[in-house]
Amino acid sequence: MSTPQTRLLTVPLILTVLAGTTLAAKKKPTGELKDRAAFANIKSYCIDLSGLEDYEVYDVRGFIDQESKPGKLLSKVPWKLDKDCRESDSDAIVKLEFPRLRVYSLGNGQPSSPGISGQIPPDSQTSPVAMSSGEPLYHTVAVLQVVSPDTSHLIYTCQADPLSPEGSDRGPVASADTLERHNAMYGAFWTLAQDIKRVSP
Repeated sequence: MSTPQTRLLTVPLILTVLAGTTLAAKKKPTGELKDRAAFANIKSYCIDLSGLEDYEVYDVRGFIDQESKPGKLLSKVPWKLDKDCRESDSDAIVKLEFPRLRVYSLGNGQPSSPGISGQIPPDSQTSPVAMSSGEPLYHTVAVLQVVSPDTSHLIYTCQADPLSPEGSDRGPVASADTLERHNAMYGAFWTLAQDIKRVSP
């Protein structure tokens, strides 16, 4: 049988649990929000294919075909694919880039990509990860940007690596593997979908 003291202890405990649940539901976005208010008000996205190489367009279209099916990733993002996003009635435009980054080892043998600029931290001891031939490895990341259709104002951006951190292709001029692009794209759109959920009113 509960006593008044027990009931008094139970109330703060319930409040603590509820507060923890609320905080867990309000996780910070994992992408970079440049304009939170604008991002929260986006109801539809136009995926822009302009500016991409032909093989990148082919891969993006294949990704869209695969991931737009019911229950798949893009079903969680209100998107469309118009011929010209500048003339679309969407609230925002999704732009994609696929820069290739050199993979570096950070002392302990674990590969790490240096970031979009291709620069490595000056204070870290790094060495290129090399294959048996001695050539450095590269991999492709996906950079996703959300911009306003009228002013190209940057609203949101995120970057995703492919699933395989050590990369799969050699040499600075080799084309990135289609699977790498697909995996990196998946990570970028997954981040976008999660952040839409976190920021939505």
